[in-house]
Amino acid sequence: MHLNASDEKVQRGTLNNIKHLYQELGPQNLTVELVVHGAGLPLLTKRGTTFADELTDLKRTYGVNYTACSNTMKTMQVTREDLISEVGDTVPAMVRLMERQEQGWVYIKP
Repeated sequence: MHLNASDEKVQRGTLNNIKHLYQELGPQNLTVELVVHGAGLPLLTKRGTTFADELTDLKRTYGVNYTACSNTMKTMQVTREDLISEVGDTVPAMVRLMERQEQGWVYIKP
């Protein structure tokens, strides 16, 4: 999934979509990576997120992967230490999205 929105309704909707996908398909049939960049990056920061519990729960329960855009991090002067511990990779978001699509992943942008 791709998120670049700061709107909390969009962020909430995205996290709900992930949860509902896992509930419908089962974790054995699904792997989700949430790639976040631009205005959405605060979702993955310790100071910016209002969804820390939900992010932790999705990671713990379903193994959701979170990727923060390294280019956005540089622009916003966000360091790895500023991110929540659940974030895995920090790579350019557009590169990650392109790589995943080349690997056959489905692209979803809520």
